[in-house]
Amino acid sequence: MSNKPKKEKIIKIKDNYNLAFSEAEVFYETACICDAEHLKLDMNSSFLFPFVVNITFACELYLKSIMISISEDNEFVKSHDLLVLFNNLGDDKIKDVLQKSFEEHGKDLLIFLEHHKNHFIDFRYAFEDNDKQLSVFSTDLGIFPKCLRDYCLALKKMFKPMV
Repeated sequence: MSNKPKKEKIIKIKDNYNLAFSEAEVFYETACICDAEHLKLDMNSSFLFPFVVNITFACELYLKSIMISISEDNEFVKSHDLLVLFNNLGDDKIKDVLQKSFEEHGKDLLIFLEHHKNHFIDFRYAFEDNDKQLSVFSTDLGIFPKCLRDYCLALKKMFKPMV
């Protein structure tokens, strides 16, 4: 058994940043709808799971959008793990901007990412492992996608609209 770190799979796409960003936007909006319903009913409502799945998937897609935007070959890392995706952004300036944006809310981004890194899978398939203790830093889950979205919107201004 090898102790070498797992090399993440790199995917090349023919399309560009806009498609990944557009998909992220749809999942973000869906998460916002789920969150509004969740808050209207109560904190134990059935909207929590779709909220977490959609918001973490939106984060994943925003991160992949950023990867695509800085790659000469439209490449991104194939993973659902938010921490893996963040660590594979490659550009420390981007990581610093995102960390500072998150920390403006008094939060530590790396702690957040470590805690929520697999929530897309964990909450999507929660029924498979009834013994697993799932927890969410709900306010933080609202902050990170906004930081990513703001960064992506700034990037989007640099790209031509999709035809």
